[in-house]
Amino acid sequence: MRLAWVAVVPVKSLATAKSRLAPASDERRRALALSFAVDTVAALRAVPEIRTVVVVTADTVVAAEVSGPDVEVLPEPAEGGLNTAITAGVEWSRSRHADAGVVVVAADLPALRSRDVAAVLRIASAHPRTVLADREGTGTTMLTGLPDTPPRPQFGSDSLARHRAEGALVIDGRDLEPAARDVDTPDHLEQARRLGIGAATVQVLDVDRDQRWVRRQATVASFDSDVQAGEVLLDDGTRLDVPAGAWRSATGRSLRRGQRVVVHVDPGSSRVRLVHLLTIEQT
Repeated sequence: MRLAWVAVVPVKSLATAKSRLAPASDERRRALALSFAVDTVAALRAVPEIRTVVVVTADTVVAAEVSGPDVEVLPEPAEGGLNTAITAGVEWSRSRHADAGVVVVAADLPALRSRDVAAVLRIASAHPRTVLADREGTGTTMLTGLPDTPPRPQFGSDSLARHRAEGALVIDGRDLEPAARDVDTPDHLEQARRLGIGAATVQVLDVDRDQRWVRRQATVASFDSDVQAGEVLLDDGTRLDVPAGAWRSATGRSLRRGQRVVVHVDPGSSRVRLVHLLTIEQT
């Protein structure tokens, strides 16, 4: 019988996440940080061995975007930082899934593939604790622990060395590059793009390639989840149709009436090309 796992994904507030993605605007940086997390969670949800994905975050937009079947969102502790947030997720997982292993996964892996996660978990099933290094060989993208030996998070500068000191076996990641390529800089993002990024990050980069589109804030007036189309009301009172395909959620969620969104409009045709949720920082 294969060991079941719970994945713990800590996600920073979008207001402060990915500050090294210069010269990106604040709006683009927030959109990218959110898309990385959404793609990471989507990849984890597709792994048969993972029973539940636990997202630890204080950001309400992140919580809304990643919510879905088999996803549990926990509030980030008010104090303590990243390792405290991870520990909260690990403790929640062990209290409710005592028979499962725990894998901590960085939230900035837009190229992550479910088969790479499954490969890591197959190795991890035979060792009390394991760690997967980032592409640079100093950080950590995945940290695992078996039911009786939970992971001991030591994330931060040179985390690989600290996790190794805690007894974690370092997994050879040469064939697992999409799982090792976390994204902190524009160069990292280009490397991830070449590996193949997830749908949410593709969506953000598609917007970057067509700067003719005009961004407008709006409220969802109606939305049919069956056809994934509806109508929004711009803040100036203009009603615009939302065609199928403009709203693309990696988690399969639908828009709801009254939600605040940003619409990307082709000024030549007034056609809505893309819709995403409005973050608190954009208001």
